[in-house]
Amino acid sequence: MELTFAARTDVGRERERNEDNFLVDRKLRLFVVCDGMGGHVAGAVASATAVNAIHEIIASSASLLQAYDDDPRSEARRRDILSLLEHALQRGSFKVYERATENPHERGMGTTATVLLFAGGRAFIGHVGDSRCYLLRDGAIHQMTEDHSLLADMLKSGRIKSVKEVDRRFRNAVTRAVGTHPTVEVETLDLATIPSDRFLLCSDGLTGYAAARVLRQILSLEADESAACDTLIQFANDAGGNDNITAVLATVRSTGHKDDKRIRQLFETVQSITLFRYLSFSEQARVLNVCYDEQFKAGDVVFRKGESGEICYVIVSGLVQIQVDGVFITELGPGRHFGELALIDQGARSADALITEDTWLLAIHRNAFHEILRRSPRFAVKLLWSFVRSLTSRLRATTSELTVLKAMYHSSSEEDDRTVSDFLMPDDLQELNASPAPPPIPPTPSDTPRRTVTGHMSTDGPGAPPRGRD
Repeated sequence: MELTFAARTDVGRERERNEDNFLVDRKLRLFVVCDGMGGHVAGAVASATAVNAIHEIIASSASLLQAYDDDPRSEARRRDILSLLEHALQRGSFKVYERATENPHERGMGTTATVLLFAGGRAFIGHVGDSRCYLLRDGAIHQMTEDHSLLADMLKSGRIKSVKEVDRRFRNAVTRAVGTHPTVEVETLDLATIPSDRFLLCSDGLTGYAAARVLRQILSLEADESAACDTLIQFANDAGGNDNITAVLATVRSTGHKDDKRIRQLFETVQSITLFRYLSFSEQARVLNVCYDEQFKAGDVVFRKGESGEICYVIVSGLVQIQVDGVFITELGPGRHFGELALIDQGARSADALITEDTWLLAIHRNAFHEILRRSPRFAVKLLWSFVRSLTSRLRATTSELTVLKAMYHSSSEEDDRTVSDFLMPDDLQELNASPAPPPIPPTPSDTPRRTVTGHMSTDGPGAPPRGRD
């Protein structure tokens, strides 16, 4: 990978000491920002101790990073790097806690830690606390980390609607930190990068003043990383500068692989479907991490009616035809999904899914999907809400169509109940009554009344025709 980067830290306008620390290792492609706390000099000690411990652990596994660069499609090595990040942050927490127990005047100290590591064309993020990682991609900015703070918890729970409702003294209170305990719960995430991606690591001395739209504007206008970091620091100081300010900016110039177009298409596909419409960019990245590609040729069968279902499919490109007992129901194109109820239960498929042209599918297995839900209740709520919205729209469409079919059936039944005499003139009726009755004709299978009801399947959208189980 080819990266350009810059880093700046500033004491701010009101603090006497700078308790922020950062690290940039060009060779490892490693970037770290820590914001210490603890009073006196303990905050600076905590952040410096954590930075050194994290760097030491990752540097000791340089061979793993090189192996993943050589084989970026290795799922095992990808997971190993995520585990490495977690281990590094855990080691940092232990080292800070150990020092605090040995030095009474430093007890209670801790630090936030946000780590960014590039390998195999991917960005790996490890995070504890309320320092943040942002991604600027295609003119849009995304917060890739979630604040572990009292303020963030109150906003998510709905107890407050605005930051202004909280006293400034409590806005920096974190609910999770490195070093306050010997171990800590670490949040990790990784995603595939594309050229021009810009990652910003920063402490809350910046984000306390600069909203996402401000960061997007500065990062979009300042092409040079050093100039961008200077502008960010200046903005925070001009806005008040009541805390230490740190900004580390890294831009991906080249990923080192040829999958850039494919990666962009995958993200665009996930962002376009109803099922994931309420998820944030980072949550959509988590979904992509549990997906795997499947390529099908025209004439292939994805699944048959009656088979046990455990996988939901998303169409990246190509066409999939849905049939029931050989009857055409609908044809689905790029951005559509099918078989999604397999993520909820393991019931039998209610239709056949057939490939009509070369098709690229993303497959999401039920077990992997449930693991994401288990780790993030908020993610689960948003996803289940999408399910409810989608199923509600289908139910309404189905009710509307069944109402029309029922009306058509009753109209047809009333006509069938009328006798021949209802259609004859009086003179014709007299002639018919005078004629001898014809002998009865035994019924044949073709005379048996039949009623056929056909339906349609759709994947999403209000007003779309109803679809079957899959």
